[in-house]
Amino acid sequence: MPERITLYTAKLCPFAHRVEIALKESGLQYDRCEVDFFNKPDWYIQKVNPAGKVPAIAYGGPEVSTGLEYPSPESTKLFESLILVEFINDLISPPESAQDTAILPKDPVLRAKARFFIEAVCSKLVSAFFNVHIRGQHPSSILSAVETLQELLPKDGGFVLGEDRWSMADVAPLTVLARAEVGMVNDLGAYDEGEGRKAWDRLMSDEKFERFRKWFADAKAKKSFQETFDAEFVLDNFKSMYPAMRAKRLAEKVGA
Repeated sequence: MPERITLYTAKLCPFAHRVEIALKESGLQYDRCEVDFFNKPDWYIQKVNPAGKVPAIAYGGPEVSTGLEYPSPESTKLFESLILVEFINDLISPPESAQDTAILPKDPVLRAKARFFIEAVCSKLVSAFFNVHIRGQHPSSILSAVETLQELLPKDGGFVLGEDRWSMADVAPLTVLARAEVGMVNDLGAYDEGEGRKAWDRLMSDEKFERFRKWFADAKAKKSFQETFDAEFVLDNFKSMYPAMRAKRLAEKVGA
């Protein structure tokens, strides 16, 4: 029986979102502690993760009466989203088990394919997302990343590993793309005004991206995603973040 699990997360963070989906899929009981993404409290840095990043998990140790902000000193603190995903998978399907999970398959070929796809997500999509939304790169960069990922999807439909084999290979891009959709549909990013909505409209209408759209719709329909994604919260935060970033970038461009 797995020990006590406390997830330290932030609804804005796509990487923390991966871990919460994995926990939902696992069926494990866990406590959830929301951490202010922009102003990490002192207790979090001192008691949970000295690097100040989310997500993190406190695993094991006795329950303490002081609340989730002060995890048991006897608990093990674990970090980094993809490491945490594999940790959760191993809790419900130990290495000696032959059982597949909705997180990662046991078959070594399928697991290698999942990891290869996740690597493409990290190297192509994640970098494009931050370059576009924070640094003001043209949103077509996200479409280029999507095109690369689309080439790796099974041609005959289904999830990344084929048919109904939902796994973390699907979750890894989904949590990023869900936030890209909120930003681009509402034209919120450091890029030039109007370019985000224009690029997203193309992604949703161009025949070239038809395979991607089917995968994206199926992935967003998963219960574990719908129960863990707060689009309104993300939108409210984007509205407070990105107009100032856009104005700053344009001012720097004029002054250059």
